[in-house]
Amino acid sequence: MDTRRRFLHTAGVAIAAGATLFQQTMTASSAADTPPGGPGIDPSRLRVKLTFPDGKVQEFSGANGRDLGDFNVPFANIVQRNVLVTMPGSLFSIYLRPDRNSKRIEAVVLYGDPLHSDPATTGPYTFEIFADGKALDKVDVGYHFWLARWRWASHVRPQVRKPADIVKAGLSVEYATTPLTGRMPLPAPPYWVMEISSITPFMGQTGERGDIGQNPEITSAYMATGDDTAYASMMTWAEASATGPWHINDPHTKAILNWNDWPTATTYSTQTSTPPFFVMKNEKNYMGKFLRPEDAHHPCLSYIPFLSTGDPYHAEELQYQINFYLGGEHNQDGSKSYIFDRLQTRGYAWMLRSVVFCYLAADQIKSTMLLPKSFWKNVLDRNLSWIMSGFVHGTDAKTQRFFSGTSRTAMGWWQEDYLCGVLAMMQRIGRFPGWRPVLDWKIQSDINRVNGTSGWPRTHPTIYFIQWYAQHISAKSGNSGNGSIIESGRYGERATPVLGNYTLTFMDSNTFKVVRPDGRNDAPGKGTVGKPYSSGYGPRFTVNAGSVPFVRGDSFTVSIVPPKDWAELARINNITDSSDGSLQVQSAEYIAHLFAVLTLAAPLIPETRPLLAWLTEAMSRAGCRVPYRDSYKGV
Repeated sequence: MDTRRRFLHTAGVAIAAGATLFQQTMTASSAADTPPGGPGIDPSRLRVKLTFPDGKVQEFSGANGRDLGDFNVPFANIVQRNVLVTMPGSLFSIYLRPDRNSKRIEAVVLYGDPLHSDPATTGPYTFEIFADGKALDKVDVGYHFWLARWRWASHVRPQVRKPADIVKAGLSVEYATTPLTGRMPLPAPPYWVMEISSITPFMGQTGERGDIGQNPEITSAYMATGDDTAYASMMTWAEASATGPWHINDPHTKAILNWNDWPTATTYSTQTSTPPFFVMKNEKNYMGKFLRPEDAHHPCLSYIPFLSTGDPYHAEELQYQINFYLGGEHNQDGSKSYIFDRLQTRGYAWMLRSVVFCYLAADQIKSTMLLPKSFWKNVLDRNLSWIMSGFVHGTDAKTQRFFSGTSRTAMGWWQEDYLCGVLAMMQRIGRFPGWRPVLDWKIQSDINRVNGTSGWPRTHPTIYFIQWYAQHISAKSGNSGNGSIIESGRYGERATPVLGNYTLTFMDSNTFKVVRPDGRNDAPGKGTVGKPYSSGYGPRFTVNAGSVPFVRGDSFTVSIVPPKDWAELARINNITDSSDGSLQVQSAEYIAHLFAVLTLAAPLIPETRPLLAWLTEAMSRAGCRVPYRDSYKGV
């Protein structure tokens, strides 16, 4: 029998199904797998053996371990020991984690060392665990990714909180099935060691994926309905999260690495890290199963599973993944700013969501191995200061006229709705009053797109990327030539020119030069009458000859500036209201994100309530459905 495959999916946890003690099965709502009461076994009586195909054996005895201190989760009555066992020459770390107050036993297997210069997948190997010399179980592991981990457990952690309990504790907004909510998601496939169920392996993959949102679709469906299958799927994905290569511990304390102590180290690249951190290696043989991290599209797989069970393993997973992304940013001097993704608003939104969850979860568990609440508060405070000074109190038209952020160059309302939804979620939870001005600033974009009075056509309330600048052309008084200059060509959806006044000056009747607002020559900088002139980050136009030729010194000013109002923004992008008042749907998912923002904001901002009512009716008439990850309880 292939013992690597001898796993039962019981409420999402991989439980060995060989020995009779570990044949427990349970539904998501039962607690039949609760282990007998304590006291638990001492870690010194546990031993793990890894056997490799060449016959080599590595043995890890708890008697030789380093006690890292307990995990204490009061709301779940969990007191779990944590003893680390290593051996010279091995890149495996074994964490023996029996409960103090029950007979539950757990062993975590982590492979790799970020300071080791040869990251690679290892395996196969056979895992065996013993208590007082007696074999408890044996599992064949086909491969093990660098800085990934998995665990063997004797019992499933029972569910100790329902969705209503989590909401009542102020740890989540309330999800709900609305009249627009679509179908329940498909169940997640089972998890096996070093596999990922149905999580998207490359997290940089774009598109409306079910694993990303404020919570994944299966998690949101569980929170809205309490469905057992959704719960089991959520727990499956939480277990599979450990396949990610983000388990970085401090080499000295063995706690999750605190970047304050390693300010010049980075997960961005080995070449820019001091000391070099070797955090992942793309293995072509396993690309379909290897979780490749990326902050702008990362799913938050562990938060609700931890709150539901109190399982320390999921609290660790939550921190490990998000801390990996924090390690990827740095100031030019090498220090850590902890400011989230500055290029993509979606990256900023999802990092804000995840750090908020880390902050909230930190109150629920005590362990010196986890980053403290103060660490996550510092990250949030830095980002609040950054977004307040640069956006809420900004002076440019993009932020103050159109309430756009956090990208300085692009205006993608679907990404901005991710951010606005997170801001509204934070206020609905009620733990982040300092962020209320950010919500009040950001939601003005949504309000102006839907209120029907701003000048923006409300029947087209969202768009992929929008051109948020206009090109205006004027001739210098006294020009000799009477030819014309007209705008030609459009910028790419994410291209942003340098704003300001460009000067076009003729050198002779047929050629001209272009100077940028800063006085330097534009690129290409020279153009010819009758041929389109296209600058990568400047103007785009064509000069047409008239009946009187231009002469040297004739000149035009080409101004690239933000629109003066929402009506001009619509004209620039050729957006008009539908003649019959029907909703113009570029993407049903984008409309759903807008619906989510207004639903979350409705109890907080009365102005949004009639807008939500209008949008709900318009979406219903257009046949739009809303995924569970955008389905919240409103007023």
